[in-house]
Order: sequence, then structure tokens, then C-alpha cells
Amino acid sequence: MDKNNRDLILIITGFSLVIIILNLLIKNILYTDVGDYLTVAKYFSNNIVSRIRSTHSWVYGLVLAQFLKIWSSAFFAKIINSSFLVFTALLLYNITKDKKALFLWVLSPVVFYMIPQISPILPSAFLLLLSYKFIKEYESKEKLKYLIYSASPLGLSSILWDSMIPISFFFILVFFFNRRLKESLFFIIFYFIAFSIRFIVDYSLFNYPFFSLFRFFGGSLLVYLRQGNYTHISNPIINYVLYLLIISPFLFKFYKLNFKEYKKELIFLLLTVLMFISSSNQLRYVLILAPISILLISKVITKKELIISSVISVLLIIFLLYPSFADNSEKLIQDDLNQISKDFPSEVFFAGNEQESDAYLVYSLIYWGKDIKEVISWQDLQLVLNNKTNFQQYRYESKAKVGETRNVWLEFGVSRADNRTYEDVDYLISSKNETTLKDFKLVRSYKVLNVFRKETTKK
Repeated sequence: MDKNNRDLILIITGFSLVIIILNLLIKNILYTDVGDYLTVAKYFSNNIVSRIRSTHSWVYGLVLAQFLKIWSSAFFAKIINSSFLVFTALLLYNITKDKKALFLWVLSPVVFYMIPQISPILPSAFLLLLSYKFIKEYESKEKLKYLIYSASPLGLSSILWDSMIPISFFFILVFFFNRRLKESLFFIIFYFIAFSIRFIVDYSLFNYPFFSLFRFFGGSLLVYLRQGNYTHISNPIINYVLYLLIISPFLFKFYKLNFKEYKKELIFLLLTVLMFISSSNQLRYVLILAPISILLISKVITKKELIISSVISVLLIIFLLYPSFADNSEKLIQDDLNQISKDFPSEVFFAGNEQESDAYLVYSLIYWGKDIKEVISWQDLQLVLNNKTNFQQYRYESKAKVGETRNVWLEFGVSRADNRTYEDVDYLISSKNETTLKDFKLVRSYKVLNVFRKETTKK
């Protein structure tokens, strides 16, 4: 075995061990949007105590579910998810044959930031890099098979993570600009062949092939209009600073690249960053750009700069991961739920209060046992109590300033999917020690949670 292969094995093995250790140490799973994917995975692996509410593609949850059928645990879900970081490291080395790129990746702050987060961004970053690898192969060899190899993973990434849809548009726009129309059409056809899996899944689950797309575009519209749950989106200054450092402290070395040679990559990265900044500006999104960015940085960074970059990266990693180590609230809630399941076995519970309407989602994500029968959303309960069916409803209407006799309007919303009345539910779990629910009285308190029982229930 030559030295390069030996070094590669050592680096990848070390990186894999770090991923395993971090996922063992960091117990938290309640990161942004995890409920959209992990609840689906738990549902299809038959280990969930609530109904599902997902505003994103269900495909990634279905993929994870197949692994959770083998071992149903949050740790295993995180290991499967973060394994794509290892695959991306191997692919980066395969493309560059440069250990600098490998070191930049395994010590990138955004990589460590995403290790404990269950998110389709991780496999999507791998698939985007794979697509990039083959589009560059096509540019050098002009063989149509490389267009197929490039389009397919890009299409697959778009069925896993919704934001890859506009990112894919930027990719096609940039890398096929000034190319022949038939090349673009050939690529787009195979992209949509892969993307069509999404329509098949949506149709089989909801009898409506555009279900998840409709929710994605509707949600995206609300984000940009700052409507509904997105009226108070803020973009902290620290996020803009971290954008410049979280991939690599030496990201500024882009200025040394030959713009003529790498203009497509740089324009693609710029367009995607502008999209992120104009929407919710979340640091986790940066991971999707990290592989291509690191590939470019590795071409201009020196060994001395790599050492400096590594030291700064370690400090940033500590800064980013410290909150996950310091916060043990999830562990306390999990302990309480485990004890509640023993004290009140096979019971159905309402979950939450006026301030914690999504508590049911938290409990169903954290609890991995079988003794709680179901937890029910506070929002669902309130709709029943108020004799309503719609959670949210939006109407956009034209306001004619001329002599037009017609207005045009568009209306959409979200409603309940069942007609249960919950009259048979006798218990409530809440972090508060009092409740506004009529006839419910506190019967037991735990470290964080409290259990209430309906007065009319004789137990």
C-alpha cells in the first residue's frame, strides 16, 4: 500500500471515529426542520407516537425509515445521516487527488456544525458534488454519458431537499450557458427522470403528485412575503460574519483563482449565497456550497495557510458546538417521558399549552419507546374546541385602480386531515404546572413535565 492510500485511510478512519464520538456525546436532535424528516422516518419504521406534519419532501424520511427498521434509535439515524460527510470527503479526494482538500473538508466548521443534525442537506451536498464532478468530465470529454451521470444525482438531490430545486436551476443556468440547446434538453430530461420519483412518492402517499411541491412553493412564498409563521425572521449580524468563515477561514483566497477558468463555479456559488441571504439565512444551508468551495480553495491555499486555517477552524468548531454540549433540556424531557410511559402506560395525551403548541412534535421526536400510545397536537385540540377546521388560510386579491369589473384572487391554506373530537382523551402533558383546559387537574410533576388528568376520569 502506497503512502497516499495509507494516509487517506487514516484520515477517513479518524474522521469517521470523530463523527461517531460526537453523535454519542451530543444527545440533542431538535435542530431546525428535523421534525419534517425524522417524524416521517419514525412513522414508516413504526416507532412514532403522534401524527405527522411535514412541510417538505417525504422522500428522505422514507429513506431513513429503512435504516430505522434495523435499529430504531436517534443515534443510528444521526450516524446514517452524517455518513454522507464521509462519502463527500472520499469524493473530494477522488476529484482533486489532493490531501489539502481532504484536510479542509474534515476540519471545516460547517461540517462539524452539521454532524449532529438530521438533515437532507448532507446527502444533497454529496449528490451536488457528484453532479459537478461529471459535468466537468463532460466539459473535458464531450461524451453524453457524463450528462446522464451529472443530471441524475442533481435530480435525486432535489427530491431529498426542497432548496435544491432553485439551486439546480442555478446549476443548469450557469453550466449550460452558451451551450447547444440539445445538450441542455438532454440534461434536463434526465434530471426530470430522477426528479419524477418525487411525483410517484407524493401520488402513492397523498393521491396528489404535486403535494410536497405545492407545500414547498407555498412555504417559500410565505418566507419571502414574511407572512404566517415567518413574520419575524431575523438575520443576525453574526450569521453574515460566519458565512465568511464557516466553510474555511481562508475562503477569501477565492481572489487568487483564475476567474476565467472558474467563473462558472464562482457565479454558481454567488447566486446560491444570494438566494440564502434573501430568504431565511441559516448557517446550515452553507454546507451545500462547502464541497465545491473547498475544492476551489485547495487549488490556491499553501501548506502554511492550511495549518493556520486548521487552528482557526478548531476554535470555530468549539464555538459552534458548545451550545449542543451545554444544553441538556432534551435529556430531561426524554427522562420524564420515559417515566410517564411507566406511570401511565398505553395512554393517549394532549401535548403542550398556549406557548408550546408544537410540544407534541418535540415529544414524538425525543421519545423512542412503545408505551405511550399517542400524543396529540395542542393546535388540533384548539381547532376542535373552537369548532374550526383550518389552521391557516391566505387570500391574495387584486385591487383594481381603473374601471375593471373583476378582481383576481388566489386562496390557499392548511386544514385538519381528520374529524376526531378527542372526547376519549383523559390526559395532558405540559411543561407548565397549570392549564387552561377545562376539567383537567395536575396529578403528577416530573423534572420538566407535568401530567394533568380529566376530573371526570376515575383512576
